[in-house]
Amino acid sequence: MPNSSGTNSVPMTSTLPRQNAEERAAASRKRKYDSFVAESTGEMASDDRPFKVLKPFIQAGLWWPRGICLYSDISATLCDGIENEMEKAGEEEEDGLNDQRTLKSSKEALKLRERNIRAFSLFAEKYPELVEVFHQTIEYEDQGTFNRLAKAICKGYKQARRTDTSLEKDDICDWLIPAMEESTDELDDFSFAAPALTRNELKSARGINHPLTRAFLIPFGFIDRVYYQEDGAEACKKVFDDLKKGAKNAKKNRGKGKKGRNAIVQDDSRGIPLESDSLCAFMYFINSYDSGKVWSGLLRGPLLVIAYRAIFTGPSSALGEKGAPTKSGNAKIHGVSEVSFESIAYVAAPVRFALCSKTSWVKEDGVFNLECFYFYLLDLMLKAPTKWGDELLEFWNELQCRLWGCLDCAGFIG
Repeated sequence: MPNSSGTNSVPMTSTLPRQNAEERAAASRKRKYDSFVAESTGEMASDDRPFKVLKPFIQAGLWWPRGICLYSDISATLCDGIENEMEKAGEEEEDGLNDQRTLKSSKEALKLRERNIRAFSLFAEKYPELVEVFHQTIEYEDQGTFNRLAKAICKGYKQARRTDTSLEKDDICDWLIPAMEESTDELDDFSFAAPALTRNELKSARGINHPLTRAFLIPFGFIDRVYYQEDGAEACKKVFDDLKKGAKNAKKNRGKGKKGRNAIVQDDSRGIPLESDSLCAFMYFINSYDSGKVWSGLLRGPLLVIAYRAIFTGPSSALGEKGAPTKSGNAKIHGVSEVSFESIAYVAAPVRFALCSKTSWVKEDGVFNLECFYFYLLDLMLKAPTKWGDELLEFWNELQCRLWGCLDCAGFIG
């Protein structure tokens, strides 16, 4: 057909190839990803902008120390976990290269990677949609967004740890006497008494400096001398005195025998040190304590139970009073209906910190290391006899159900 100039017009055709369905889907996916990146960048850069696309990552961070891992480099955990997934899928290194890396890696590095992979598996199980986003950052070679999302998780992680530490540091003053009474109510010969710990006392006065906190820090091998008074009042007093000595001189000799590796051969000149693998009285239900069985009553201590309730079902439920579920309870917020080994180990760490004399959250307290303590407890539970581990989780879950009737019915599953 001629145009206005009198020449025939030639139909214009696109030189771009037509996309198939798979290519269109990939392009749409990339556009959505780019939009997400733009929004997340803006949210992270603004101090007053409410979080929207980053909110799920911050929420995951709030759960991270409580149910995934208290001590972990979140970026390293994500990298190790994703790399492990790729290796299993055959997308990364050949088996021979993996074997070479294993041979060259130190024992500590391998253990750290193993812990990171376990933490990542817990994260992936609970937040598969977030893991998919991290996979996209790798697919598009977007290190900046990967780092930004990891930072958002870290933001939630730090908030959770600070909140729980502050809660237990103050409220433990109200928990110590009830916990001791519950733990020893069946001991006919129990005669130990200590003044209450008040909130207005300096935290530096806790630990071995206060008779009540000191009583909760008695190591396994000496619990009977204090709580059962088996060797009389003088022997009880000597344990307390030796704890003070031990704080100044950390070296100890370990004994073997029916009490297991946590039994201590006491050197009177050195006292009793509190080390990272000391299984202290606050971890035990004293009524069930047996000096010849380290597992008996372990990790069933009323102080742990009280602290767990305060963190996971709300401060008002700490001492076990029944009532309406606390709105701020983390079990409800995070949709958690069962207790895990990670959660038990987590609760023990801020309890141990609340009992000590340190005024700020630090790992080191003399020869005691809070990170080593956390992983010692976690490894102990993971490697414990299956029957004991199952019974421990059953004990904790039954406690929760008795408090609320049933976690499911109480609305603790989102």
